[in-house]
Formats: sequence, C-alpha cells, structure tokens
Amino acid sequence: MVKLIVIHDISINKNIYESIMDTTILMDYNKLEYYLDFNGDTTSTNSLDLLIKFIIDNKISNGVIAIHDIAKRKVTAQYILNKLPSFNFITFVHPTCVIGKNTKIGIGSIIMPEVIINTYSVVKDFCIINTNTSVDHDSIINSYSNICSGVILGGNLQLGEESELELGVCILENISIGARTTIKYGSLVTRDIGSDIIASGIPAKKISLD
Repeated sequence: MVKLIVIHDISINKNIYESIMDTTILMDYNKLEYYLDFNGDTTSTNSLDLLIKFIIDNKISNGVIAIHDIAKRKVTAQYILNKLPSFNFITFVHPTCVIGKNTKIGIGSIIMPEVIINTYSVVKDFCIINTNTSVDHDSIINSYSNICSGVILGGNLQLGEESELELGVCILENISIGARTTIKYGSLVTRDIGSDIIASGIPAKKISLD
C-alpha cells in the first residue's frame, strides 16, 4: 500500500486533520501522521529537517499539509519541495463537495466537507477551503489562501495569495481582494480591497490595529 504522510498541528487544526484521516477517499493509502512543531519559530529549519528525515526514512512519496496557519503551511511546502523535488502533494477534496464543470484545484489544496465550487473556477496550490463554503463561478483563489467555514463568494472573485476570509464572510460578485489580506468574520465586502490589509464590517473597511 502506498504511504501518505499527513502533516498537522492537531492542537489547532483537529477538524482538518480528522477529515483527512477518517475519509474513505484515501482508503488506498497507508496514512502516517506527523505532528510538526515549530516551537514558535518558523524561521528555524530544525523541525523541518526532522520532517524530511522522517519522510526519507519511511520511504514516503505522497503527502498533504493539514495546517491552517498560512505561514507554517507555506514554509513547510516550500521546504519539502526544495529538499525533495519529486515529492507528490495530493489534492484532497471531501466526497461531500460539489465541484463544477471545468473547475481546477491545485496541488496540496484541501477542500473540506459540504463545499460548493462552481464552474470555471480555479483554486491554486496549498489552499484550504473549510466546511459549508460556497465559491461561485469564474473565481480565482490564489495559492496559500484560507477560506473559513460558512463563507459565501460571488462570481468572478479574485482572492490574492496568502489571504484569509474568516467565518461567515460574504463577498459580492466581481470583487478583487489583494494578497496577504484578512477579511474579519461576518464582514460583507462590496468593493475591491487591496493587499496587506485587515478589513472588517458591513460594508467591510480597512481597520487599524493601533
């Protein structure tokens, strides 16, 4: 049986980890879990070197990163791809999801239960889309982005790389959200929002953390 490593931080991401471990969609894999602990420092490679050693020692060629934290997920993926270029990151789509015609989902992305992604949309690499979220037609979700539970996205959305939409966010159609931007829970987005911004409210506006 082919081995598959599920890399996780279960103290934070139990729902993501358990969905992957429990689903029958990966029943053909021998799933090995690996708890990755950065000890609060994502710039240190010590934990990642131990992960690489585990992968090599156990002759694992397939995996998925079930870590919600964007920075941790990105540094982990890039480190593995740099050290092990032939490593295969699987795309996980829960069997209860509805995926529209000509929709594309990139490597390492995780689509959780009851998600709807409509036609001609693109979810790029290493994204996580959480439970009961709806992504309408012709949308683009760029790499390393997070979409939390209960989010509703209108068609022709452009979501920048490493951005996060928190619980219950609603975004109207034809909206562009920049890179590394966070839309806080329950917000309604009615116009474009740039990069490196935290926005909140109805309608969503840039907020200050001072």
